[in-house]
Amino acid sequence: MVLHDKSLGATTMIRLTPKLLSLLVCIVLALTAHSAFAQDDEGERIRERERQMEEAERQRQEEEQQRLIQQRREEFVNSDRENAKKSVEAFSRPISRVEREFMQAVPQFRQAVTTYRDAIGAEGALKESVKGLDRFVDLFKEYFKVTHVDLPAIDKTEFSTFSKKDLVWETLTTAERIDADLRLAVKHLQEANSTNTLSIETVVFMRDLHGDVLRLEMLLSKVK
Repeated sequence: MVLHDKSLGATTMIRLTPKLLSLLVCIVLALTAHSAFAQDDEGERIRERERQMEEAERQRQEEEQQRLIQQRREEFVNSDRENAKKSVEAFSRPISRVEREFMQAVPQFRQAVTTYRDAIGAEGALKESVKGLDRFVDLFKEYFKVTHVDLPAIDKTEFSTFSKKDLVWETLTTAERIDADLRLAVKHLQEANSTNTLSIETVVFMRDLHGDVLRLEMLLSKVK
């Protein structure tokens, strides 16, 4: 094979021997392979950068999620602490009108429970005795609202499968439990007012009593 070199202004004949031709082929193949490897290396570097960016973004999202969870947890704790503080402060105040009415209603409610129990025993109409219980519900609820007693969660489907007879007896059971707890509540309030302090146990007790009053309200709406 002969090559013509005109770079020097004259024709120069270069004869390629088979050995020289093989060397040129090897050089060309080596350069081609080097170029391909370089492209592969650059592609791998790009993919590695993309993986690193994706990992950094994933970590950022996880950290942000953890931050939000911690923030909500702190908000919940602070809110719960603030509610407890309000309850303590409310109970520690001098006796108010609503508190006097609450205490005065306790023996009256007990009489209303007795009337309802007697009406069930006589198997007569329950309408008037139910009204007798119902009129205390709003008074008790007002007291719990004014004194910032926590509002417990109530299952509104609890009595969905109860028969009418079951509802009547469950109303009596709940009313009797409230009657007993109301007398204990008065003792707690009297002690709190005399010492100007309130225990956490009393706060929890009053919250449970609040829940029973709301439960009684649901029952009364079903047996009217």
